[in-house]
Amino acid sequence: YGMASVAIKMIQEEHPDLFIACWDTAAPTFRHEAYEAYKAQRETKEQELYDQIPVAKEVLETMGIRSIAIDGFEADDLLGTLALRGEKEGYEVRIVTGDRDTLQLVNDHIKIIAFKKGVSETKLYDADAIKEEYGITPAQMIDWKAIKGDPSDNIPGIKGIGDKGATDLIQTYGSLEKIFKAAHDAKSDLKDGLRKKLIEGEADGKQARELVIVKTDVPIKESFSDLTGVLDREKFVELAGTYGFRSLIKRFDVGTGSGEREAVSGLENGKGKMEKGGERSSKKIKQIKISTAEEAVASLEQMTGEQVVLHVMRSAQDSLFGSSEAIVILDDGKTCAAIPFSLFTGRDAERVRAAVSDRLRTYGPIRPAFADSGSLRAGSTDLRTYIICHDAKFLMRELDTLGIEFGTVTHDTLIAAYLLSAGERSYDLDALALLELGKELPHELDRACEVAAMIRQIATSQKTKMDPEGMTAFMERFELPLIPVLRKMERIGIRVDLPYLSKLSTGLSKEKARLEKEMEEIVGHPFNAGSPSQLAVILFDELKLPTKGIKRGKTGYSTAASELEKLNELHPIIVKISDHRELAKLLSTYVDTLPTQVDANGRVHTTFNQAIAATGRLSSSDPNVQNIPIRSDLGKKIRRAFIADDGMELLSCDYSQIELRVIAALAHDEKMLAAFEHGADIHTSTAAAILGIAPEEVTKDQRRAAKAVNFGIIYGQGPNGLSVSAGITFAEAREFIAKYFETYKGIKEFLEQTKVLARERGYVETLFGRRRPIPDIVSGVMPVRAAAERMAINMPVQGTSADILKLAMIEVAKGLPKVCADARLLLQVHDELLFEVPTGDVERVATYATDVMANIEKIGCPIVVDAKRGKNWEEMGKISP
Repeated sequence: YGMASVAIKMIQEEHPDLFIACWDTAAPTFRHEAYEAYKAQRETKEQELYDQIPVAKEVLETMGIRSIAIDGFEADDLLGTLALRGEKEGYEVRIVTGDRDTLQLVNDHIKIIAFKKGVSETKLYDADAIKEEYGITPAQMIDWKAIKGDPSDNIPGIKGIGDKGATDLIQTYGSLEKIFKAAHDAKSDLKDGLRKKLIEGEADGKQARELVIVKTDVPIKESFSDLTGVLDREKFVELAGTYGFRSLIKRFDVGTGSGEREAVSGLENGKGKMEKGGERSSKKIKQIKISTAEEAVASLEQMTGEQVVLHVMRSAQDSLFGSSEAIVILDDGKTCAAIPFSLFTGRDAERVRAAVSDRLRTYGPIRPAFADSGSLRAGSTDLRTYIICHDAKFLMRELDTLGIEFGTVTHDTLIAAYLLSAGERSYDLDALALLELGKELPHELDRACEVAAMIRQIATSQKTKMDPEGMTAFMERFELPLIPVLRKMERIGIRVDLPYLSKLSTGLSKEKARLEKEMEEIVGHPFNAGSPSQLAVILFDELKLPTKGIKRGKTGYSTAASELEKLNELHPIIVKISDHRELAKLLSTYVDTLPTQVDANGRVHTTFNQAIAATGRLSSSDPNVQNIPIRSDLGKKIRRAFIADDGMELLSCDYSQIELRVIAALAHDEKMLAAFEHGADIHTSTAAAILGIAPEEVTKDQRRAAKAVNFGIIYGQGPNGLSVSAGITFAEAREFIAKYFETYKGIKEFLEQTKVLARERGYVETLFGRRRPIPDIVSGVMPVRAAAERMAINMPVQGTSADILKLAMIEVAKGLPKVCADARLLLQVHDELLFEVPTGDVERVATYATDVMANIEKIGCPIVVDAKRGKNWEEMGKISP
């Protein structure tokens, strides 16, 4: 992925006529023959790394980048030889590299593009840049490196002389030959100690010089015409899709730049010609140019197909007046109407709105998409419109502004992509067009109907993959009906207490300042408590806290929360740092930000993200209501800021220990199921069973340890994690887990079987069939494989819980208006639904909602829902069943 990403960056920024990748081989080189210890300290890497090399070459080949490797020579020697050959043939040469060995090759026509920060940031080295950074010329880099040596290649150089000493010598004498001449000249101004080092290390220095010289005469038989690649876009998209490089598909736009020249020579040949936009379809689609209300209404009346693609497009460039042109597209496969937003606000806006709404109106239940049901008769009373779109919830938001509502969606290409490959970073339409069709999505408004046609093609392609796996039925039951529910929740929002937030901000800011002052007094000087690099210096350099077991990155020791936990008992400043971080985060994320997000009615409107979490859980943003701490005192103060309108109360309906009930059901564990059946406290029951004591004898500490292991098991936690979360020793944690699995044999068997099935299938799934790919479950790298195993254990449990909650949301929302017309579903957070209900109707709505939630699906374990009520989200009282 990193290599392909760099290659795309270079293609787009440099527009090369020729692009070649040079590789080392496993065979020894002439340097190994000259110096037996050459690179002898290099450790063999994980096999997984070597396994990627042929894959990387294959991906580069599809990008028009040929690979070359010759036994006996290193990649640097091939680079040097090709660079000089290229210069002679009139090319400007750029060498892209991760090390500095090739800086010696730099001249007027050969320059080095070196990585500075990962692979995202690079620096161009010409002679001036080398002089500025190293104080010497490119040609002098050979002698400089010969003196100081190269530890990465196990080349010792001259003992006792480092980077600065080597630089001073080169600047003074110019070359290695002249340096040794001065060393043997008793009249030279070299100090005796340095003279001795040079004389004693002369043989090593001269040998090192031979080793560090990049060869420029490797016998490469291929000519540049032989090494000219051809872009195979179709194959690139296929491989990128196979390896999950969805973001690269979108980024690999070889037309970036002037748009007049191809990125790599030969791209215009055969399959290499880039296909831009959808097919101009052999089946003629009638594209109607619309500029008046009459034309809009007439075009919609011409549409007789059942399956309408609905989409909104905006022009890429904003106008001088600040707003971009936008259109609503409706396409039934025969007729395509592109209606400007302006027609929904003009004199005849109501006519246009009514015509669009009527065309999108749906009667009857959802049927399977793309059924060959023929066209509708004009004026039919049995009208059904099956809507195909990308990101229906976003469309609803866009069309809300135009006064258009639609509810039933047959196929959402964003949701389908999410279900087909859960865990990807994004599922935008541009990437899907490339992934599913191998074509670029046009963005010009006059090509709107091509976009609609491509959305239909993507949907068809997705269905061929989804139907055999039952994913279409899953989408129609769990995801599509949820979209209008979520959109309505977003539209309603939730009220916040602005005066309370203002007071809270003042109080928390004072507390933050107090902590900063106390930390400065401990350290003895001011510092930025929000700077990880400054904290690292203070903790490990100034306060001399132990670094054993602390992770180290490129910039020094880590001060992440997980690392600071290891230092908790060693210094009082650690707790203060943690408290300060929580204060700063809550102030910036909620206390000081919520007031800027309210509407005219004092309500904030979060956005629910349906296609992000690989487990199927919802997330939210602006504000992120999912991340408000539940148990900390500060988190409770934030929840207190969310309030009900006058005459209303907030109602919370929360699943009780849903994930434990789910794992008990999935594992068919008799002991855990029995505990839930009898309504016992599961953590007390667990502690009693493990310790062999009566439930009434279980102490708070024992219950806390049992609770930690109960929930830790779901996340694949081992004894190390349990010892931290439960506050017990590693040995105690290990013994506790062993006894836990002796007690709950069904859980142990389920976890092991889940890992086995994940390895066999390459994915895990929920009780209802939601899937998550787990490719790393067979990784040869232990930490990677262990992380994948934890995901494999967690996903069926979290995912099944998410599925149950989604079903409950759909059903609750469906019947809520009949129970109480003024009750509103506001938020979904973790396992909780939050409603706003007229005070007199709270108990009735609570009875309805908890009943639906508890009985939405029989999983083989009792499901319990707790209900609370109150004027704000924190201060709530329990509602008795």
